[in-house]
Amino acid sequence: MTDRLPALSLLRWSAMRFLAVMLLIICLAEAGVMFVSPLFVPKDAPAWVAAVANVTVLAFVSAPILWWVAIRPLKRIALYERNLSTSVLRTIVDAVMVIDEQGVILSCNPANESMFGYAGETLKGMNISVLIPRDQDGQEIFTDQALSQPGVLLDLKQEIAAVRVDGSSFPAELTVSPIRLHGKRLFVAVVSDLSRRRLAERRYRSILEGTARTTGGDFFAALVERLADAFLAEHAFVSVVNPESPLRAGTLAFYSNGAQVESVEYDLEGTPCKDAFEGNVCFYAQGVADRYPQDAMLRELGIEGYLGVALIDGAGNWIGILGVMTNSPMPSHEDNAAILSVFAGRAVAEIERLRESEARQTAELELRQTMEELIDERERTKLYMSELEIANSEMKQNASELAAAKEAAEAATEAKSAFLANMSHEIRTPMTSILGYSDLLLEDGNIQHAPDRRVEAINTIRRNGNHLLKIINDILDLSKIEAGKFAIEKIDCNPLEILAEIEESMQARAEAKGIGLAIKLDGPLPVCIQTDPTRLRQILINLVGNAIKFTDLGSVEVVTRITQSEATHRLVIDVVDSGIGISQPHCQRLFEPFQQADSSMSRRFGGTGLGLVISKRFAELLGGDISVVSEVGIGSTFTLVLDVGSLEGVQFQDKLCPKREAKPASSSHGALTQALSGCHLLLVEDGPDNQRLIDFLLRKAGAEVTIAENGLIGRDLAREAVSEDRPFDVILMDMQMPVMDGYTATQELRDQGYTGPILALTAHAMAQDHQKCLEAGCNDCLTKPIDRPVLIETIQALAARSPIATRND
Repeated sequence: MTDRLPALSLLRWSAMRFLAVMLLIICLAEAGVMFVSPLFVPKDAPAWVAAVANVTVLAFVSAPILWWVAIRPLKRIALYERNLSTSVLRTIVDAVMVIDEQGVILSCNPANESMFGYAGETLKGMNISVLIPRDQDGQEIFTDQALSQPGVLLDLKQEIAAVRVDGSSFPAELTVSPIRLHGKRLFVAVVSDLSRRRLAERRYRSILEGTARTTGGDFFAALVERLADAFLAEHAFVSVVNPESPLRAGTLAFYSNGAQVESVEYDLEGTPCKDAFEGNVCFYAQGVADRYPQDAMLRELGIEGYLGVALIDGAGNWIGILGVMTNSPMPSHEDNAAILSVFAGRAVAEIERLRESEARQTAELELRQTMEELIDERERTKLYMSELEIANSEMKQNASELAAAKEAAEAATEAKSAFLANMSHEIRTPMTSILGYSDLLLEDGNIQHAPDRRVEAINTIRRNGNHLLKIINDILDLSKIEAGKFAIEKIDCNPLEILAEIEESMQARAEAKGIGLAIKLDGPLPVCIQTDPTRLRQILINLVGNAIKFTDLGSVEVVTRITQSEATHRLVIDVVDSGIGISQPHCQRLFEPFQQADSSMSRRFGGTGLGLVISKRFAELLGGDISVVSEVGIGSTFTLVLDVGSLEGVQFQDKLCPKREAKPASSSHGALTQALSGCHLLLVEDGPDNQRLIDFLLRKAGAEVTIAENGLIGRDLAREAVSEDRPFDVILMDMQMPVMDGYTATQELRDQGYTGPILALTAHAMAQDHQKCLEAGCNDCLTKPIDRPVLIETIQALAARSPIATRND
């Protein structure tokens, strides 16, 4: 059989490779004949001598190549496949034999020894009838038919009774296939042992027949009885774990020595059942009672062998054990655990069915009780149904009205936001010219020699312009707070510095009214707290400003202290004045928008009534509040309380920070005059008034200015300057313009690769408007009306980063 392997390997030999080898041999042979033969054969030698020489050279050249390239690899392949076939035959569990036409065994694999009991090569030379007697019904006919069938025979199969060396017989399956080896007709016989399969089938049949038609308690009794019979065991049991005590179990059925015994409860600890739980299967062929000396039942019953499997429900939980026990050593069989596991699954299904049945009965009982209660309630429910229907109808109507109101409120909020944004833009745009030209009038020419009425008129314009700007800012702040869009930024700041700034900025106003202003510390204050310094300043300016405004005699005191409740620290600031005071009913309206103590206050002192409202909302956003205590004719005390975060490791100080020295105005103006010297700027602005104003301010600061009336012209001028290698240091871009707005112009410049600084100038003061400018590609954004020092400082900072500045450096 193995002699055919080299031929099979030769069939797998590549035709292209073989042709290549032959071509190589021919080439080398021709080279040998052309170059080697003339060295040994004289030119005048006979033709037959030259032919012999050529043949000799060809043989010497081609023989080693054929050996190395063709014959040697084929021999290695044949040896490898022969070894592989031998290894495969050794691993086959069925008995394989090669016999001749007379039934004589020529060779066999090692499985014959384990199946029939004959040692080593003993079977060789014996007749197969020793293993498969012919005296059984049908067996002789099958064997003769297999050995005498002419031609090609394909796999004859038959179940037979085979005989071991000790004379015992066992069921088997015989398969006979013909082969040809060296021209001889031989046969391959394969014998498969069916005894284990028959035993498993008998066990399955026995257990199934005994449990197929039973359920409940009868099922478990029949199951353990059949298990004991199938495994030839004296004892069989099925147990379930106690749900309230997982380390205890109780038997549902226990078959022992041919009879059912009463259910027992036992501890799992120290028993083989515990091991079955932990490993799913537990098997001991013998000596199980000695392994578990704590288990008294094993000793009482004289248990020797044990096989148990865990019962696992569909959720993967251990719920019990199914097992068999013997009083003598338990035979080891590879199918034992598998068979027991199959019926463990059947037991689990029955346990779950019983539990579901009990749960269903309990649920039915509870349902019955509930139904009786529902029947009692049904009559009362009918009485409420009409009322519920009426209430439901009203609720639907209310829900519809609420939805409509919500939509209307959202639309109103959007309309208000749009109105405020447009109002801010339309007021801030001319305000740029009003305040800007007022500043120019105060600086242009020899203002010291101007008539007092003219100077007072200019200051009046500036004062009222700033007042109008403050009103606009207050309205925008209140709108953002009410819409929930106001952002608070809590950072580290020094309250002592803020208090010193308030004292410095408000002192002039107090002195103008002839009253005193004092900042007092009621104990040391931390030098660092967590809050929003900008909003804290705004709150204090409103509170102190109001106190000064409503006080004609006496003084205003700002008393500050730190309080602690449990682990929370709070900054408390009292603004105490000796002013006109407020009645209690009017105190309750102070924190409502556009409200003052009474209408006479507005006529006498002015104001919109927004300052306290905004201050209180800011305080709430900062984790605090503002309250007021007042008495008419005596004065008022406004108390600000703020959460300041953790003060662990923070230093405290008992005096205000020193005042900062103010810069002389003359030096400041001189610095602004030279600040933008050498800068080439592009101003994109559609308003003629603002064009002239901003152009004048920039040129006065030393800059060279080019003006564009809209975004389209500005975009083209910027691109032209870049193409001529003289780009602008900074582009000042108004964002709201005809033809092409600043957003579009900036975006197109950035899309075309423009990298120079672009400063947005916008009359829109909302935070989202500033963000929109940055998203369009602007480097920074300033809100109109323009603050000249801020404008020039911002241009200086941007120009320092421009491509021209970088190139010059």
